[in-house]
Amino acid sequence: MLVRIISLFALPLLLVACDSTPNHSFDGTMKTEMPSAMETQPSTHATSESEDDGLLAQLKADEKAAEQEQAAKEQDNRLREAKFEQNLTLKKSVGTTVCTWQNSVGTVKKVEQDRVQIAVYGRALSATNGIFFSPSEGSPDLTKQEGNVWTDGHDWAVCDAKLR
Repeated sequence: MLVRIISLFALPLLLVACDSTPNHSFDGTMKTEMPSAMETQPSTHATSESEDDGLLAQLKADEKAAEQEQAAKEQDNRLREAKFEQNLTLKKSVGTTVCTWQNSVGTVKKVEQDRVQIAVYGRALSATNGIFFSPSEGSPDLTKQEGNVWTDGHDWAVCDAKLR
């Protein structure tokens, strides 16, 4: 009975002692546990802060570039709108090339008192409305859309589109 009491008392002590000693494999060699990645690397707090500062600076630069690009697009849009509005007031005579804000292009065929006949040539593939009135754009590619349209002329403005 004394042996049982001692073994019940000694077993927990042996278990605690085993946890604090190095692990041994069955072949008698000593195994060491690998420390975790957090334990092996020195603290890089200063490096992390400088990387964060660099990332923050890059984000600010990217944001500023995006704002400048947006401002340039808005300026280009205002210029296109102003030129379109100005060219709407120009006289449309036979043979004049005219364009819509939605990028259709044609030539004036007939002019009557309150209406104009336009031979529609095509439409620009650009998604930017008023592309024919942009100072920065060249000659956009056109899709052919032939046909004649009678209109009051209020949505067709004189333009410099090159019809091919």
